[in-house]
Amino acid sequence: MVQTILLALTVFSLLVVGIGYDYVSSRSDQVAAQHEVENQTKHQSADACRKQRASRTGEKGPGYSGRIDAIKKLRESQQGPSAVLREIKLRFDSVPGLYLKSLEQKDGELPIKGVSAEPSLL
Repeated sequence: MVQTILLALTVFSLLVVGIGYDYVSSRSDQVAAQHEVENQTKHQSADACRKQRASRTGEKGPGYSGRIDAIKKLRESQQGPSAVLREIKLRFDSVPGLYLKSLEQKDGELPIKGVSAEPSLL
């Protein structure tokens, strides 16, 4: 009889501990979910503000789009260092027997040194 009562108390205490653990873990999950919902709401409101600002900027329209188009045209028309080097290489390749030795930039100058078997090419 004592064993049965002790077994029943053990089972009951394990049941209470299990219910307590379930309550605490579900409560912490609920709090975490509420924080996540609050963060999502903040992000959504910030996104809505950005979209509203973007739509207002878009409404200002032609001035901005004209500026953007002008900037794009300037960028397309600019030639970078690779275009200059490519042009120099094409010029050297067009003359047989002429080879590029060195190319460097010094204070706004671009000294080009080459090597040729024929002195008249230099």
